Amino acid sequence: MPNTDAPFTTLVVDGDSYLNNGLGKFLEAEGHQVITATDPKDVIEKVRQHLPDMILVNIESKGIVGLDLLAEMLLVNPHASVILMAGRSRISEAVEAIKAGAVDYLEWPLDLDKLKQAIEAQKQLSKKKP
Repeated sequence: MPNTDAPFTTLVVDGDSYLNNGLGKFLEAEGHQVITATDPKDVIEKVRQHLPDMILVNIESKGIVGLDLLAEMLLVNPHASVILMAGRSRISEAVEAIKAGAVDYLEWPLDLDKLKQAIEAQKQLSKKKP
């Protein structure tokens, strides 16, 4: 369960280090403690090590298999809120992701206002969890 006194920790997973860094800087400006992963092999270890409150995953990154990775991340940290991001939006894929445990599914190009709203909603929900 997230510690409400600690900074909100977010793991950003994208195979493109430029996008990872840009999104990381945006989230840091929003008050997040940010961890990044560009290699899918490192993701589960970072989830285990840092137990992030939020995980943002670009499922179209090289080597990232979104729903498989989602299941693994939630096994390691079931309290994490996972938002999947993709360049193309398919309703069936979004529904499958939500059923598998993702809290949201956002489309690239990323609308930062929608991202902030999704994150804020998850912060509020995590405060209400016992």
